[in-house]
Amino acid sequence: MAQRAPKRKNLGHEVFETLKLRILNWEYPPGRRLIEEELCQEFGVSRSPVREALGRLAAYGLVEYEPHKGCQVKQLELRTIKDLYQVRLALELWVAERLAQDPDVLPALARLRADWTAPRHRSVEQWAELDRQFHEGLARAAGNAVLVSQLEAVNERLTVLRPFDFSVEERAVSTCAQHLDVLDRIAAGDPEGARRAIRVNIEDSLGNVERVVGEFLAKAYLGVKPAG
Repeated sequence: MAQRAPKRKNLGHEVFETLKLRILNWEYPPGRRLIEEELCQEFGVSRSPVREALGRLAAYGLVEYEPHKGCQVKQLELRTIKDLYQVRLALELWVAERLAQDPDVLPALARLRADWTAPRHRSVEQWAELDRQFHEGLARAAGNAVLVSQLEAVNERLTVLRPFDFSVEERAVSTCAQHLDVLDRIAAGDPEGARRAIRVNIEDSLGNVERVVGEFLAKAYLGVKPAG
């Protein structure tokens, strides 16, 4: 008897990842309509995974629904990106100050230090995920569950943009140094130093993301597809 082909898992995630990359690589320009029937045929799936994927893209701010038009690719807006980073910075400044005032948190931060002591070869997506874990790990160590949930909500919206930070050459090395500086300032009981270190890290990240997105927007405006 012939063996059955292995069942594909998490079809909605597969569709989401493919469409996300097409949008971020400008294969789908702003205003491009995403038609459910066409996507179902392309991916060989039912409407349910397609709708799941489109819902996630909408939650990340990459597509939007308009009456009588359906779903279409949304323009990335630098103002929205900056707003999200400003909220993130406000939350993490409090976290850094709080941790630097509490020596009891140091054992909980040991694992975070181990992840960043020596840069290793990783994909930009892996660096982005490790970076998210670092910052959310700091927030959890601070012990404010409401703040953690707010930071996770902001990070959820930044998920598709965070890899842009690590598309910059040598960013992984500088991020390692910045994260260790944050941990050193916390360990030294230096609230102002910890706040300063976290600000440098987050503002550098924003600058990298803004630069990459700005290049995409400029090339889209000129009708030139970005390389890659």
